[in-house]
Amino acid sequence: MNHVIKLSSLIFIPYFLSGCGSDNPSTQYPEQTIFQHINITATQNAIKANSEYYSNDVVYFSSNNEKQFLSINDDKKFELKVKRTSTPDYNSSTDYLTDIEVDQPLMPGDVFKVIFERSNGNTLESKASLPEFIQFISPQEAQTIDHSTEDLIIEWDLAANKNSKLFLQGECLLGEFHNSLPNMISFNLEPGQTLLTIDANSLEKHYGLEEDNCEVTANLYNEVEGINDTNFAGGTYKISSHSKQKFVLSNLQDPNHD
Repeated sequence: MNHVIKLSSLIFIPYFLSGCGSDNPSTQYPEQTIFQHINITATQNAIKANSEYYSNDVVYFSSNNEKQFLSINDDKKFELKVKRTSTPDYNSSTDYLTDIEVDQPLMPGDVFKVIFERSNGNTLESKASLPEFIQFISPQEAQTIDHSTEDLIIEWDLAANKNSKLFLQGECLLGEFHNSLPNMISFNLEPGQTLLTIDANSLEKHYGLEEDNCEVTANLYNEVEGINDTNFAGGTYKISSHSKQKFVLSNLQDPNHD
């Protein structure tokens, strides 16, 4: 399957640990001293990729002739920029997030490889397979639920695993962190779970909103683990399929009028 991919930013995040100081040419650090952490989330038409590399006691950065690539199904590979300097950078991690768009649907089982070509001639490949996409059973797309009297019942088809995650997101919701955006509420899932019931009149409206109805998105993440190249010192590779369902909640509990 061919995937046409557009890269919009970086996926390489530097880490600054104790002991960093003078420049550290990557040729001085064999891959056995480098840790790799990858986190990829995919819908059927888009990918968010985040990658971190660091060594034990210094910031890791690449020499100019080292390159990193992302490939899907060994079909095509796309160069990813890497950290080239030891200069401290205090930007948010989201500044290094890669957003990728595909013109053909991603499918369960698609293989995502992060390929690291080193200046010493070694090539390291870490890979993971995209897990199944969860399908929502309820609520229905665009369904309106009067939350003042109705439980919000979220049901899906695949049993949750230990890494599965469920989030509700909506402008109207009073989230877990009242002053943060987007407004989001997370729920812990147990392995095997396929249903979550949120009691009627338990979700609160965000401060200052007067509308009776608002659109909410349920986000389910089916996460599995991939395999880092065994030549690295260690690391993690997490990959998630991301399923979404939009619906409408009306008559949320209003903390402004309690």
